[in-house]
Amino acid sequence: SVPYPIYIAAAFMGLTQKAIPGFSKIGEVQRDIFHYWIGVPRRVIDTSNYFLNQLLADGRSEGDLDAIITRLTGDRWRRQIDDYADTVFFKQQVERLQLDEKAVLNEVLRGSAREKKNLIQQLVDAAALATVRENGGKSLPRLAADLGVTMPPQSRTPFRRVIGGVLIYLLGLTLLWFLIPMLHPLVFAIAGEEGSGYWPSKLPASGQYLLSNVVPILVALGVTLAVWASVGADEDQDEEGSARAKPTSVIQQLELYAPALLLSVITVTLFDFAQGLMDFGYFGAHYDGTALDFLLDMLPFYILHSMISLTICFVVLRYVDGDGRGFLKSWLIMLAAVAVVAAFYAKARLIYQFGNESGFDYISLIVMLNLVGGTLALAMGHALNRRQKVTTSEVEEQVPPSNLEPFLKES
Repeated sequence: SVPYPIYIAAAFMGLTQKAIPGFSKIGEVQRDIFHYWIGVPRRVIDTSNYFLNQLLADGRSEGDLDAIITRLTGDRWRRQIDDYADTVFFKQQVERLQLDEKAVLNEVLRGSAREKKNLIQQLVDAAALATVRENGGKSLPRLAADLGVTMPPQSRTPFRRVIGGVLIYLLGLTLLWFLIPMLHPLVFAIAGEEGSGYWPSKLPASGQYLLSNVVPILVALGVTLAVWASVGADEDQDEEGSARAKPTSVIQQLELYAPALLLSVITVTLFDFAQGLMDFGYFGAHYDGTALDFLLDMLPFYILHSMISLTICFVVLRYVDGDGRGFLKSWLIMLAAVAVVAAFYAKARLIYQFGNESGFDYISLIVMLNLVGGTLALAMGHALNRRQKVTTSEVEEQVPPSNLEPFLKES
């Protein structure tokens, strides 16, 4: 019997074809869900991939690959790892691949290098899982020693990589919180009759403006960078695993960053809705209608507001993905683009929500807040990029090719 009909398997295989834009990710999602279901920690898979990268270092000959396969499928290898690994499970995986049959193994050794590498990956994954099943992750160093590879270095967590940028953002928010009320007399003197009393003169109102204009940029940036980082490695490689040329045109970059940018729009829209509901409760305001009616009335403004964060996130992604080159150019582009979008957003709210044609102080405040928020976001991206480059260089220095002597001796 089979666990599910053949046509379902065929459908899944068809959906994961790389020729269909976006569907190529479905296979990866299936794999991740399967690992989650069977309780495979992400750390185990990452460690196994680290071992594999060393085993398949550049320059491996067909003979080297044959030696690795021969050893990993032999009885002597199972006896060697029996002290710390579930060899019954490992043997089942070898039998599943039919590598316990001499004729099949000989056919495999006559195959292409790509087929051999895929097979080695499955064997190394099986060995890592067998090790964890028997003794937990503490025995992975013993498996690394038997494979002739090294354990991956302890990498920094994402939070530690961005902590500098977050501190910069918090410092900027704190200064703005107090600076905005301090500038009220100056703005009132400059705006004169053009002003409409929108510029806050007290800390609570200043905090409200920060919460509704600057904080969403930080939230959207965090979500965007998280999505971008999770798919960046796959997008930077072609089907053969080689480096892929990065897109240079704005259209190509928009297509590349589309999932992350779309999520930033959704995030800011939901944030604005939640913040709007909170304002009603805080200020005791009244609205004739349901929460859904309120959302539908305000949705055009929320989506327009999200365009500001989208613009900032796009500039930051271009900068970070460009290896941190051209900070000044990126900053000037961001200032110009954000000023236009923020001014349009402020004017639209004045006309269609507040019913006020004037409001120089309001437009100035919204533009200033978003320019400062965009600058802090770009500085945060710069800090992240510098930390990421340091981490990457440290890891690359600690990934030596594996020692093939045990494999060659046995073959």
